[in-house]
Amino acid sequence: MFARSTGLAALLAVGAFACAPAFAQKQVSDLSEAQENEMYCVYDGIGKSDAYYEIAEAYATDDAVAMDALSEDIGVVSDACSTKYNWQGDKEILAVGIGLVGTAADAKMEELLDMGVEEAKILLIYSAMPKLTDADVDAFFDGTWATNDALKQRAAVALKSVGYPEDPKLLPTTLTVLQMSIVSVATVQDWIDYVFQ
Repeated sequence: MFARSTGLAALLAVGAFACAPAFAQKQVSDLSEAQENEMYCVYDGIGKSDAYYEIAEAYATDDAVAMDALSEDIGVVSDACSTKYNWQGDKEILAVGIGLVGTAADAKMEELLDMGVEEAKILLIYSAMPKLTDADVDAFFDGTWATNDALKQRAAVALKSVGYPEDPKLLPTTLTVLQMSIVSVATVQDWIDYVFQ
């Protein structure tokens, strides 16, 4: 799998918070190393799980049946993190969200690697995010992008503008990475807002 510094954390380090709410005051850079490790606990744990790829595919494809079947695997990881950090309130729910979407993004980026896309090119997907309109970001967040051909074309133009390979065969997986990246930003921001509330 992608290392944390290459995957989810890299997304948050390259300015993708341009897609986060404008009123957000705190960012990942405001977290201590210990707080970051806590936030990424479920993400890191799923990455070490034998069910990593199954969890990633089920989440990325919104397969409720598969997710239900994998709930025990996810629960083992989240329970361990909850015990380690003595989570109260919504922390475990937020951490599971970060873990699932980060895992899905990493796995789909690995698919792009297998399709011959260089890692440096894959990371350009993050640079395309700020070029999307607020409405387009909302559509990726709520999943309606999947049936919106005009949005897909706009996203393809945004990707091309940052130097991402222009290959129709790559676009479906690339757009899934884009969606997972947008959701990642939002879920991490939710965690940060919760920590600093």
